[in-house]
Amino acid sequence: PSDSLIASVGFVQRNAINENGRFVFSMRDPASRFISSAKHEFRVTTASVVPTQEVLSREVAQSITNRTSAPVRTSAYHKTIAQLEAVIPPQQIFYMFFEDLFEQSKIDELCDFLGVSRWPADFDKTVNADQAPSLRLPDGEFSGVVDSLTEVYETIFAKFGDRVPAAWHASYARRSVAHA
Repeated sequence: PSDSLIASVGFVQRNAINENGRFVFSMRDPASRFISSAKHEFRVTTASVVPTQEVLSREVAQSITNRTSAPVRTSAYHKTIAQLEAVIPPQQIFYMFFEDLFEQSKIDELCDFLGVSRWPADFDKTVNADQAPSLRLPDGEFSGVVDSLTEVYETIFAKFGDRVPAAWHASYARRSVAHA
């Protein structure tokens, strides 16, 4: 079966548990998500914490060409949204952006959607932090990641308009097409 079919069946099964269930789909800037996923895959497959610049560049390049790689799949928000919306009523879906998770007002919106009491978020607590935050791709390689995710960015911009965080627009502006 296709990944799309498996995802749709999974959403249907989860919804069957509670027909009034809520689905929260959080999205992070696709290029940042892609690179983070590549770093994570490196840690999982090598049991090493931090790749070198050369290794990260190689991992990212391989992931771009392998359209079924974890970084490609985890950054394909447009596909997940299509699968989710095909089987879940819109009033049961809450879309949020990772970059907004650090604002109390957004946490309040999420609590309201879930039907739970609002609570003050602890923005000082870091969970699952990047083990190599200073390790970045060179501009040309970052542009290549963004280029590979153009459809994702354009779909999200069209769907969510002004709600899309500035970080997404900044990454999208770095695509190689913008520099041509």
